[in-house]
Amino acid sequence: MTRKQSSSDHGPVEFRLLVMSAFYHPQPAARSLARRFLEEWAQCLTPSVDPPRVEHLIRSATGTVLEPFVFEEPDVECAVFLARIAFSPHVGATRFRLVSRDNLGRDGGLVLTHSGKAYFIERFIGGSHRIRVSTGWSFAPATFPGLKRNLAATRPAILSSGPEGFEIRVGGLDKVKSYAEAGGFLHGTPTRLRSIGLTLRGAGKTLTMKPSGPEAMIRVMAHMAAGDRMELGRYDSDTPRWHAPRETLPRLLVALRMPDERPVRLPTLRAVAETDLDGLHCPMPGFPRHPGLAEKVALSRWLPVADPWLEELFGHIHPPPTESS
Repeated sequence: MTRKQSSSDHGPVEFRLLVMSAFYHPQPAARSLARRFLEEWAQCLTPSVDPPRVEHLIRSATGTVLEPFVFEEPDVECAVFLARIAFSPHVGATRFRLVSRDNLGRDGGLVLTHSGKAYFIERFIGGSHRIRVSTGWSFAPATFPGLKRNLAATRPAILSSGPEGFEIRVGGLDKVKSYAEAGGFLHGTPTRLRSIGLTLRGAGKTLTMKPSGPEAMIRVMAHMAAGDRMELGRYDSDTPRWHAPRETLPRLLVALRMPDERPVRLPTLRAVAETDLDGLHCPMPGFPRHPGLAEKVALSRWLPVADPWLEELFGHIHPPPTESS
C-alpha cells in the first residue's frame, strides 16, 4: 500500500527529520549520514545571503535584558544551513525567524532577512519591538523533544506465551492509552484487531494485546501462521482510515509470527511523531531529493522514520520468513 508524502504545513516530514538527525542526533554516524545527504542537495542551491554573513548575524545577536537571545553551537550550525535553503530560489523566503532557547514557545526571536540584515522581535507585552509573526520559516530548537528519548524504528514487539495463552507487547510508546482506545487494523485491510479477538490495553509506555478467549486465540493464530502484519496508528485519507479519539498517532507496523516456548521478537517498524519535528517550520514546494533505500535503512537503526517510508522499508528490513525458518 503506497502512502503519500506528508503535506504538513510545517514542511516536508522527510526534510525536517533529516535536519534534526543531521544536527542533533546523539550518534555521530547518524549525524554524518544525514548531514552528507542534505549537503549534496544544498550545494545545488544558490542562497541570496552569504552563509558567513548569516553566522555573524546569529553570533552577534544578544536579544534584550528580559529576552536574551541564546543559541547553542549545534543551533548556530543548523540555522546557517537552513538559511541557505530558505533564501534559495527553490524556497524564496524573505524572512527566517530564529527562536531563542530561553523563549517559552515559538514566538519572538531573531529575524534574518534575504537582504542580509536582522532584527529582533520581543515576546514581552511591553516590548518596543513586538510584532507577531505566525507564518513563514522559523526554527525553535528548544522545542525539539530530543532524539535521545526516541527509540530505533526497528525496536521489536515481543510475543510471549504462558499457561493462559499468549500476549504481544509493544513498548516505548507515548500516548499509549490512545493507541489502546483507538485499536488497530490488519495492515492493508479494513479488519480491526478487535474483530479478530485481540483486546488492547495500555499502561505506562507499553501496549499489550491478548486474545479475548479460546476462539479468538484460534483466529489470531491463523493470521500469525499467514505472517500478516498489524498496523497501529493513522491511515492517509486515500486508504481505509480511522482516527484516535483526540489525536493523530504515529503509525507502527508489526509482523505476526507463531508463538514459541521462548519470547519471540516480532519485526516492527515505527514512524516518527510529526509533533516531534514542530520546532522547524519550513513551508516549501516539496523536497525534491529523497533518500535512497540504503540511507533510509541506516537511519532506521537509530530513530523512527518518516511515515511515507514505512511500507518500502518494512519489506526490506523484515522480509517474510521462509519455510525453513
